[in-house]
Amino acid sequence: MAIASGYKARRWRVVRAMSQIVGVVLAGGQSSRMGQDKAALKLGQESLPLRARRILLAAGCGEVWLSGQCRGQRREEWLWPVIEDQVAGFAGPVAAIASVLLAARNADTLLLIPVDTPLLRADLLQTMLAALNENDALCFERSPLPLVLRVTPQVQATAKLALVALAAGESLSVGYFLAQLKTLKLPMDDSVRYQLSNINTPEEWAWLQAELTDRTEA
Repeated sequence: MAIASGYKARRWRVVRAMSQIVGVVLAGGQSSRMGQDKAALKLGQESLPLRARRILLAAGCGEVWLSGQCRGQRREEWLWPVIEDQVAGFAGPVAAIASVLLAARNADTLLLIPVDTPLLRADLLQTMLAALNENDALCFERSPLPLVLRVTPQVQATAKLALVALAAGESLSVGYFLAQLKTLKLPMDDSVRYQLSNINTPEEWAWLQAELTDRTEA
């Protein structure tokens, strides 16, 4: 990753983790296809960020942070740490991932999930955590999220280089970022693919509500 000349490192907001495994809800997207803020959508009385938090806690995370105040909106119901991107404007998920890595202190592992994958189950995330072993990162084939990351000086250095490149105007995919790390990719079957279903449009949101209703009635 190229380092931009004249770049000045921002003053990082450091959060002291109280547990070794920290869950992160990625909620900084633009929600352009949905037409409204996805992180404000609710299933019953539960918002998608709070649903994601519940799943992460059930998976074994000692605490959960929110990444990104989506479109600058304050999350009144979110009472836990919020990590904002360290790159101005919308720089994509790599900016969020790298910003969280550099903000983390005392954490051993980060487990990051998108706010718009409400079908995720805790047992799948537990499987991911158990499979990390000595790797830097772990995800599924053809899907960089959810993502498990080990918090080490080497991984944090890669995150800092990514933020430098993004601040210089480069565009980085999560796949490119993970290619700089020792990343294990687990095979994906139909069950996993179902759980990773993204809710990006009003039509997909309607499908999700119908799907959850059918599951409840079954």
